[in-house]
Amino acid sequence: MGRGKRVVSQNRNTRQEPMIPIFYRKPADQPYPYFSTIRFAVYLERNKDKKAIHSIKLAFKYFIEFFRDNKIDICFGSIKHETSDNHELSSVSFDNLYHNYSYQMMLSAGYRFQMGMTDKFHQELLKLAETKTETDEFYRICVYLCRYSSINHYFDPTEELRHAISGYKRKAETPTAGYSLISNLREPPEKHAFVPNVTVTPTTIQVKHLKLCKTNRIIRQNEQFGSVMNFALIEFKDENGGDLQTYDFKGLRHTLDKYLDKNGGLQIGKNRWYRYLHHSQSQLRSKQFWFYHEEYPDFTLENVYKWMGNFDNEKVVAKHSARIAQCFTSTEDTIRIPSKLVQYVKDIKTANGRYTFTDGCGIISQKLSRE
Repeated sequence: MGRGKRVVSQNRNTRQEPMIPIFYRKPADQPYPYFSTIRFAVYLERNKDKKAIHSIKLAFKYFIEFFRDNKIDICFGSIKHETSDNHELSSVSFDNLYHNYSYQMMLSAGYRFQMGMTDKFHQELLKLAETKTETDEFYRICVYLCRYSSINHYFDPTEELRHAISGYKRKAETPTAGYSLISNLREPPEKHAFVPNVTVTPTTIQVKHLKLCKTNRIIRQNEQFGSVMNFALIEFKDENGGDLQTYDFKGLRHTLDKYLDKNGGLQIGKNRWYRYLHHSQSQLRSKQFWFYHEEYPDFTLENVYKWMGNFDNEKVVAKHSARIAQCFTSTEDTIRIPSKLVQYVKDIKTANGRYTFTDGCGIISQKLSRE
């Protein structure tokens, strides 16, 4: 936290105006529920400190202006809260991986929605999962409830769940042209895949709907690394969905290290622990990263790194990262060329070997290129 003064020049007269103290955000170690209401509480250890009181009044003034400019409702008064005896949210589990992910997605829809998940709601949801419901149907009903909760804050989740089930069955029996174009989770568009999508903010972990991504070399290797659900696209954002600013990272360094460390990671549902894998170059600029869920003993991070190749010769950190990032660049799968058909030729270099003119170049036959 810093405090200072700034000098403002006005009509050749110089005056000093106190600055608002600069606060660095330091989030808690654990994520909290996604509330739709925020309470600000300010107190002083020394209530006779006039400078501190003036700073608080100035900060309060800017808060009020910000809220009014952004049409945010303001309520003055005390807020009382009580511990709820509601259903233990984390205790609900399903046998199907997509069902568990869909449920975690609903938990991220907001605290008010969570409080509406009564025992009756969970019974209806478990009943839906036990009736041999298609994975696609269960997932899309959960997506509908999440979107509905974002525009209707006061509703009965149980009643809306029943309405969504009947509506889905009605559309399935008489599908419209637009409904038939929706991709199935098991059969995504060619060269694409539905992957888990999570947004991490300084205080929350928000599980979003599955993201349709163009595949890369790693995701396509199902036999080597398991299902596409073993991968997750993690995005770091601010609470309002905007980009994190440079000055935020000083206070958030501990939190980011916890997620990106090789022994860290984040948990999505029960027994699904995702750890940092890598990223493409474009994803790095937008603060997006690939995480991976290990399934011992076959599918591990160590096996993924071994499969990508040996990059020990790249001593520069940036270049080393860029070489690995090429494996995560979105590409289209074409044909596989057996190693016996590959021939290595020497590069064309200058006499002193300082410059290479054929770095990254290759030759392919016309017959193979047509395939």
